[in-house]
Amino acid sequence: MRSLPPAIDEAQLREIATDAASSAQKRHGAPKVVQTKIVRDETRTDARGAPRSRGFGFVEFAKHEHALAARRHGQSGRPGEATAGLRRCL
Repeated sequence: MRSLPPAIDEAQLREIATDAASSAQKRHGAPKVVQTKIVRDETRTDARGAPRSRGFGFVEFAKHEHALAARRHGQSGRPGEATAGLRRCL
């Protein structure tokens, strides 16, 4: 996922990804996120002293179909353009 807001954490990323993959729930069951990881810059810290987000991260789903559904959800009619609801994260 790309263009993540600086304040987002792994729990919020998991929630966004689960919501995005829910379109595949009818055919493949409830989406299950195995893990999320936001890439952080250890040399730069935020106001709390924690490493700053580099603006992208990774989400691993238990089923490939849910990953595809999340990816499709983030795309609008034109390739590469994501929906405003996901803040262009996918």
